[in-house]
Amino acid sequence: DDARLFVLSDKTGTFKAEEVFNWAQDDLSPDDCMLLDAGFKIYLWVGAGASANERRRAPDLAEKYADQLARRGGRPRQIPIVQVTASHEPIGFTSLFQGWSNERAAPFYDPYEAKVKALKGVRRARGSDVPAPPR
Repeated sequence: DDARLFVLSDKTGTFKAEEVFNWAQDDLSPDDCMLLDAGFKIYLWVGAGASANERRRAPDLAEKYADQLARRGGRPRQIPIVQVTASHEPIGFTSLFQGWSNERAAPFYDPYEAKVKALKGVRRARGSDVPAPPR
């Protein structure tokens, strides 16, 4: 059997799973959870921007999916479900993607945002979020 990928999202207001066809690494949505059925194992990938609702409900959906596979007959009931965090994907997960790139998997670094955070830290260290008036 070929591996199957599903996006688990509540963006429409309803938590649901939708299969992604002809998938690749770029289909991993950082704002959602994803279920990757590898046949021998189910991976539950959690994007950095996944909602609290998605994070809470995705493991239950993965269990129900595994139960459904076992009832149909082709899979053992105790198929492992492995939770994977975005940017910390194990080789067993990445090997299922043709041409996986660790560079594309790395979180986006925004130098402007980093400077703003650093400046806020300097202001807090002085005891105030308000900049000092000019002299």
